[in-house]
Amino acid sequence: MSIISSECNGLYESEYEEENHLSVPTGTSNLLGYQQTFQLSDSRDPNERAIPPQFRAFGDRHRTLTNNPLHFAALRGRLDDFNHHTWEQVKQVIAAGEMGQLQREPRDLRNYIMWLAKIGETHGSVLEFVRRERLHWPMPIVPRSPVPFAHPEDWKILWNDWSYGFADGIMHLVVWSKSVIPVDAATGLPTAETTRLVEDFLDCTFGKALGCRRDEDLLWFKQKAAWQSVRAVEHIHVLVRHVQLRDVERFIGRARTQTLQVLARNGNLDTGGTPMISSKMI
Repeated sequence: MSIISSECNGLYESEYEEENHLSVPTGTSNLLGYQQTFQLSDSRDPNERAIPPQFRAFGDRHRTLTNNPLHFAALRGRLDDFNHHTWEQVKQVIAAGEMGQLQREPRDLRNYIMWLAKIGETHGSVLEFVRRERLHWPMPIVPRSPVPFAHPEDWKILWNDWSYGFADGIMHLVVWSKSVIPVDAATGLPTAETTRLVEDFLDCTFGKALGCRRDEDLLWFKQKAAWQSVRAVEHIHVLVRHVQLRDVERFIGRARTQTLQVLARNGNLDTGGTPMISSKMI
């Protein structure tokens, strides 16, 4: 069970709604604009040539994943050669708005791609998996408030099932939102008002429950649409450190050992008792 306080809901709701001329939609859904992960690609792309043969079975030789964090060249990499992202490096990446530079460990990238193919068969899309198995939000997804994080039923904090390759001690969470999180049309990054709203929310939730201080113990970012795996459900990424794992698990009500990433590493990610993927497959 999560211990997240409801005290942080409703922050600046009236002010935000007035400034942005927002109202709660009726009978509409945020689940719009979802794009398939796979897209036709030029066969001369060096990224395509780096795909090991066993992964080409998920599409013909002219197909490649469009989500940049899936750096195919890393598929042949080894964990010993991987440089994990440090706290300071991540701060620089966020400041530059270049979150596409964040990468997964080679083993996690391999497992993630295998899982993507499997989840398409079982759920139809990553979106449906997240909605049904993680968020448990019914369709259509309609916010109680147009203001992000203003209503307790409009957001949920979860582990990132497929975290990027961060240095030890950095924990990766995702805050999912039923409400639209506005971004600047030109940059794709959160607006100044959105940033203020998000940071007030994070200070109240993570600050009060875990004692996290922004920049020191907590970083956050919103991926640009081009880098998102799940584009149709709004979310922000949150990184924390200097916090006990058990406190974070109690905070969100779920053990990190139950993330898909950890299950896959241990060879325990399966469907109906049949192993799906293993970190030892290459």
